[in-house]
Amino acid sequence: MKTLFVLLIAIYVTNTFAKQICLETSDKKSGNYLGCYQDHENQRMFRGFVVHMTSSNSIEQCVKTCHARRFVYAGAQNGYGCYCGNSAPKDEYHNKVSDKNCNKLCPGHSTEKCGGYGYMSVYETGIEQFLISGKGKRLEDSNIISDKKWFIA
Repeated sequence: MKTLFVLLIAIYVTNTFAKQICLETSDKKSGNYLGCYQDHENQRMFRGFVVHMTSSNSIEQCVKTCHARRFVYAGAQNGYGCYCGNSAPKDEYHNKVSDKNCNKLCPGHSTEKCGGYGYMSVYETGIEQFLISGKGKRLEDSNIISDKKWFIA
């Protein structure tokens, strides 16, 4: 019971005094390929934004679409699907698999592969997500935000 109380206090403090922000940093590379992952209809990897681009989907187009909406990750699936999200693929739900599973051609770029049926090609968009305290410090490593070069995306 004491552990539950401490956990609830920690959640309250984090939600009350910390803010989640997404910024483009000079340290993140847009379009960095993370791999091919298995996706599930009942437990989608990325649920932030979805668009089907039946004639124009490409890796670049999908990454740009998610970047413009300030999402950390972009995923191309089944050729035409573009999914955006802020949580990295979780191994317990979405296994990283061989790139051979991501075998659907992108309709907007015929030499690229845009995932597969039930498989997603996952990329970083260049946006970084983190928590900051009320004093402007990153909670993960306590770097002061003004010590880095930041670009608002």
